[in-house]
Amino acid sequence: MEKEEKLAVDELMKFRKKGSSTCIECGAKAKEKRIELDFCKTCAINFDGRVRMLNEASNIEALDKYFSKVVNTINSKESYDNEAKEKVIQYFNEIYNERKSKFLEYEESKKKEGVLYDVKGNRGRSLEVYANKIVIKTAVTVGSIISGNMTDGKKTIYYKDVIGLQYKPCTTTVGFIGYLQLETASPMMNNDKSNFFNENTFTFDNTTVSNELMEEIEHYIDEQLNKIKSPLISSADEIRKFKGLLDDQIITQEEFDEKKKKLLNL
Repeated sequence: MEKEEKLAVDELMKFRKKGSSTCIECGAKAKEKRIELDFCKTCAINFDGRVRMLNEASNIEALDKYFSKVVNTINSKESYDNEAKEKVIQYFNEIYNERKSKFLEYEESKKKEGVLYDVKGNRGRSLEVYANKIVIKTAVTVGSIISGNMTDGKKTIYYKDVIGLQYKPCTTTVGFIGYLQLETASPMMNNDKSNFFNENTFTFDNTTVSNELMEEIEHYIDEQLNKIKSPLISSADEIRKFKGLLDDQIITQEEFDEKKKKLLNL
């Protein structure tokens, strides 16, 4: 989802009016209104922050989490009367439904392109998972500039080229990142000494995507890698069998070479 889809500042401004009583959240003298409810300046900023939190959610999972947090926060406010709670929750519910609808439309369009998972991480990273490959994209952000990855651009890694898979979950503490890395032969990687800064690495934290979803993605990729490896193991067994027949002079060298070429798809 692009930044321009976030609620614009002027959309927030139309809800700002001069307050005339006490703040419904903290009881201080109200100086502003939001959706016909009085707020002091601090609580008005908090209100706008909750709006932005919903509009800046990077996926449905994050949107559900933020919406639940907002509703729980509002319900816990003793200063809100029932009418105020209903009005504010209804307002946030409209934002939630609109955002969720856009996410579902976006996911549907991605499915048509063959994208099975599409997640946003940190340091400008995003990850698209397909049946035969992954695509890691790096946008120019403060995080990607600091880590030196802003020029990485788009990296496509086919499962057939992968020689190893590493996964580290993030911790619950904000700022402690996790990563998913697909190891390939060294000429296909850069900065291979760092798991976090490697161009074959997708980094994330608990503000962008959950460990549960990343574990699901890691499990899917691992399954795809095993499917690729299994035929190779089977082919090796078959080649050994034909080599035994060759050694016993049951088949000719020419017949063995032909069988080997066919098994290795050469």
